[in-house]
Amino acid sequence: MLYTNQKAKYLLFLAFLVVLTHNIFSQSQDTISKCAKDLESTTPEIRQQAAMILGKYEEPFTTDLLLKHLNDESNLVRRAVLVSLQDRIQKRMVSITSMTQIVDLLEDKDVEVRRLASTSAQFFINILLQNNANNYSQRPNPSR
Repeated sequence: MLYTNQKAKYLLFLAFLVVLTHNIFSQSQDTISKCAKDLESTTPEIRQQAAMILGKYEEPFTTDLLLKHLNDESNLVRRAVLVSLQDRIQKRMVSITSMTQIVDLLEDKDVEVRRLASTSAQFFINILLQNNANNYSQRPNPSR
């Protein structure tokens, strides 16, 4: 009887976790969809807020959404996109091809955009150097 009672509690707990996970995932998808729509707003502040919110989600397609707005007409949006991409760069979620878009912003008219692009580029360079050092240290030593 005790075993059956514990098993029932365990199954109830698992069911609770499944429902909770589904609700969280559904809410995340709703938020991401709303932000994707908000990125098309004519109001720069709405686009800026959407870019900042999307930075909290690690789904690969949110990175693509952000990258599409790197050249937004508003410096507020370009700044928000760069801030949101920085964590992704450190987690290696941004490709070399996409990094060229960020490097292009080193010539942006807005000084803060240039500063953020420089910081992002430095993160990426550090990753490349670290990868190169790791690859070099794993090579067999020919002098042995």
